[in-house]
Amino acid sequence: MIHLNHKPLSTLSPKERARLFAYVPQMTTISIAFSAMEIVLMGRISRQGFFQHHSHLDRRIAYEAMERLGISHLADRTFQTLSGGERQMTLIARALAQEAPILVLDEPVSGLDFGNQLRLLAILKSLSQSGYAILQTIHFPDHAGFLGGRAVALKEGRVFAEGDSRDVITEGLFEQLYDIKVRTELTSSGFPVTTPEFFAKEVNTII
Repeated sequence: MIHLNHKPLSTLSPKERARLFAYVPQMTTISIAFSAMEIVLMGRISRQGFFQHHSHLDRRIAYEAMERLGISHLADRTFQTLSGGERQMTLIARALAQEAPILVLDEPVSGLDFGNQLRLLAILKSLSQSGYAILQTIHFPDHAGFLGGRAVALKEGRVFAEGDSRDVITEGLFEQLYDIKVRTELTSSGFPVTTPEFFAKEVNTII
């Protein structure tokens, strides 16, 4: 049984859970032409009564969430016209507008280009440092190493390793999980860069 603040989660109402957890899916299909701002405002539902209109405070919190992520200029754009990275940022802004202290993200960088992956990782690290608890699934162990905190590695549905990410995300872990030898080096900014050993050898030969 999962407990939060010494209470079983199963005893909490949906509204109580929504005030504790904000979920960001891997991808979302929205057929109605909502604007990005309208999507973000949906995060305020758990703070409202039924059929209550968005207040000035709701709109200010939604705008500040978008501004924090650098997407306030997208407020009037319809969700369908946004790029993959912009959509993901909008969904994270919706989660921030929810004012829940715990963010749950399902493969947040999936489908994003390289630049947007790095930008999103930097934002998630900043949110973590500002007090948010972030729980996310990810298929890139080096990304988990960059984000820091606690890491849990799964293999065949079982916990394979867990602990501080600096101890868990190692060259040995890559070999044991993926059956491939790698070399991991830290950049000057502390970002781990992982290279397959066979590729690293070829590069060194060329150089």
